[in-house]
Amino acid sequence: MSLPEPVRHDDKDVNIVLRSKYVVAPCEGWKKVLVCGTSGQLWQLDFSATARPQVRATGIKLPAFGAWSADYAADRVAIVYADQELRERLNVFDLSDGRLLLRCDASLNEACLTPDGRHLVRFKDEITEIWRLDEGPGAPQTTTLFHAPAIDDYSPHEVAHVTVPQGQGAFHFVVGHFGFVVDYTVGRDRSGRLTLVAEPRIIYEDIIYDPVQVSPGNRYPFVALDHGGGSGLKVLDVAAGTTFECPDMPESPPHSYAWFRQSIPHRHRREMLVKTKIGWGLWKFGASEMTPLCSLDIEPLHFAGDSIWAIRADDPVTLLRYTLAAGT
Repeated sequence: MSLPEPVRHDDKDVNIVLRSKYVVAPCEGWKKVLVCGTSGQLWQLDFSATARPQVRATGIKLPAFGAWSADYAADRVAIVYADQELRERLNVFDLSDGRLLLRCDASLNEACLTPDGRHLVRFKDEITEIWRLDEGPGAPQTTTLFHAPAIDDYSPHEVAHVTVPQGQGAFHFVVGHFGFVVDYTVGRDRSGRLTLVAEPRIIYEDIIYDPVQVSPGNRYPFVALDHGGGSGLKVLDVAAGTTFECPDMPESPPHSYAWFRQSIPHRHRREMLVKTKIGWGLWKFGASEMTPLCSLDIEPLHFAGDSIWAIRADDPVTLLRYTLAAGT
């Protein structure tokens, strides 16, 4: 399937959260993915409705990134990149018409959109800042709601959200810290303000004392956690409060920093595509080994059924569909 233009994938343009030079941002479950064309046009690849992906132009054209991070929810995207003065700013855009909803000095390591795209939430050491994006770029509301009293060293490092199906708007914020993770179950009060609907859950078990990165694009109830500087990968089941550790591929060398680089959940099954330093693998939760799949020349964008939609490094204008071999 041909795309309207080649996907920009310069080695100098890297999503520092996904460690990807192709993907600007995925939504939950990677049902929709944002990529940037060589012209700077931001494109939405929609895998949610039909067997054939739908490609739509957004109202946004982007400059050369250099390095960036992004978060995508509903019809909003938050992107951090350097402006003409080489000053990194967080920009929140409406995808339909390209309107700039908010620009502020913040990092997306510590901030994310709510699943409905109505709020930007920034987790800081002492307070949390919440911007209501539909009310204009005013000062944020501040709260200590997301500061569990049992935490001695708060220092939030990275955050992501995942929606509770049939949860009447409830969702989880999962916040990575140094050596642990906090899972907040969030709802709204009658005025629309964010509120906690359960006690925060703190997860320490077998997490290396390093900043924990929380991957974007998770599918409920699973949230991927990169810990030990990428030397370990866990999945947190926010419904059960349990974790799974990603196994090695057969005959893989010893792990090092940045060994695990990216993860893409299956649309329905308890499976995940995992990008490592030596290639992509298929992780079936509970398996003792990860199955090798393909080289790093292929960049998967969606995983459903027995198919993977992907882009090849030598053909960035074509969206390809690969079928997994029987028994994979």
